[in-house]
Amino acid sequence: MTMHQPAMDQPAMLRPLVGHLSNRYGLSAALLVAPPIIALYALTIPRGTWPYILVLHATITATILLLSRGVRRAKLRITADGIKETGFFGRPVFTPRTDIASTVVVSVTDGNSPTAYKQLFVLDALERTRIRLRGQFWGEDAIEAVVHAFDVPTLRVSEPTTMADLRGTYGDKLYWHERHPIWRAMLMGVAVTVICGPVFWFIGTLTAH
Repeated sequence: MTMHQPAMDQPAMLRPLVGHLSNRYGLSAALLVAPPIIALYALTIPRGTWPYILVLHATITATILLLSRGVRRAKLRITADGIKETGFFGRPVFTPRTDIASTVVVSVTDGNSPTAYKQLFVLDALERTRIRLRGQFWGEDAIEAVVHAFDVPTLRVSEPTTMADLRGTYGDKLYWHERHPIWRAMLMGVAVTVICGPVFWFIGTLTAH
């Protein structure tokens, strides 16, 4: 357990790594979607079924815009009074400095790779998670900035652990989908089926004629 001297001379703004990637590669990703959509229009306009592609196109565009908006708004603002967290979705949440009692830093691997990413838990006096940062999304610089922002005890787990072991040791401090990976996989499978199933069916009807 270590203590840190606060280093909050001025407010700090932190953004997730995916936010920087979105700004850099967002246009490229959008351009990758264009060729298959154009090809579908070319196939369906002669048959008069292009309105279905228009609906598909609008749905994909709306999804991309929604995800892009979520990525761009995600940030942490650290001040001497506390931390304001704006997630991908939902309203901003402010954690006062007086509610921050300690932090825990754990290095976690996925079990299949030696690469370990730091995970940060900002806890209150009852050891409830108030803020959670994962290194693969936020980067180590952001994690260390939060750790050194306030003069509170920090527990650093020296040995890397797997996600399975993390669930056993810090299960009550994880997101629900991390505590229940089977449910997460099932929900993702259902979502992929609901989204992609109609698309594949429609493309199949085009190639059948």
